Amino acid sequence: MYVFHQPTIIVDTYLRRLFTWLNQPLPSNYMRAQQLIMQAWDYDLTTAWEFHALVVDFGKDVKTAADFAHSPLATQRLTLDSKGLEN
Repeated sequence: MYVFHQPTIIVDTYLRRLFTWLNQPLPSNYMRAQQLIMQAWDYDLTTAWEFHALVVDFGKDVKTAADFAHSPLATQRLTLDSKGLEN
């Protein structure tokens, strides 16, 4: 995303943790997880950068389930449509 200026999603620990807390665990396979997110979201490079930065900032502050329970996202849930996801 940063080297080639291509819009993509970085599936790192922060993102996996956040999605799990939002009741949307990701596949363990990196490419499958990335594909699931990318097919469910229409974004451009600037949006992808902003999304990643927000996830990282949130992850640096919210490190445990207890922290998450007190965060503004605690009552939120995320559902990604897995149509077309390769097994």
